[in-house]
Amino acid sequence: GDPWEYNSGVKKPSKALPIGVILTHSAAGSEMSASTVLTNTETNEKLGYLTEVVRPKFAIMNPELTFSLSKFQTACGVVDIMMHTLERYISSEASMLADEFAIGLLKTVVKNGKVAYNDPTNYEARKQLMLASSFSHNGLTHVGRNYKMRAHAFEHIISGFYDNVTHGAGLAIVWPAYSKYVYKNPVLTPLFAKLAYELFDVEKTSDLASD
Repeated sequence: GDPWEYNSGVKKPSKALPIGVILTHSAAGSEMSASTVLTNTETNEKLGYLTEVVRPKFAIMNPELTFSLSKFQTACGVVDIMMHTLERYISSEASMLADEFAIGLLKTVVKNGKVAYNDPTNYEARKQLMLASSFSHNGLTHVGRNYKMRAHAFEHIISGFYDNVTHGAGLAIVWPAYSKYVYKNPVLTPLFAKLAYELFDVEKTSDLASD
């Protein structure tokens, strides 16, 4: 059949061949996720879909296989990991446990992303990014809540039309604009404020909306 029928919602898969993954880029989290993305080059549509039947049965994760990534692709991968986490974290449904998972993962990525960018063969940094990639997209960081990947969906439109736009680079442009649009929502403002306090050492203030 046509794989696009799954991404476009015409059909739902009921089974799949068992999948194994050899990870070479810490980014999408495909090694532990149940999602897949395809681009239809005839219509310029880029769509993802979720199904447990394609979640990999195993993954081989050797940080040394990511040593040869360029600085640009390393940075794009860092953005994608953070976005998989942030789009679950910025939610109107409260989940304290999910929040703490997300903050811890983001701290790990911010710290080790800088190291890997400047020292591509740093095994420890690459290892931490590899683990963060996996756990950012396997369901851990949205436990207890629903979520919508709005920035991801918008970026897919951009890179569906312009295949020279790397996914992580597109997200780096979309997310700040999206954040400025939603951060004053009184439910979301404290979440953005906590990010500022926990990740970027912004001094705490009682006027969260002005941060």
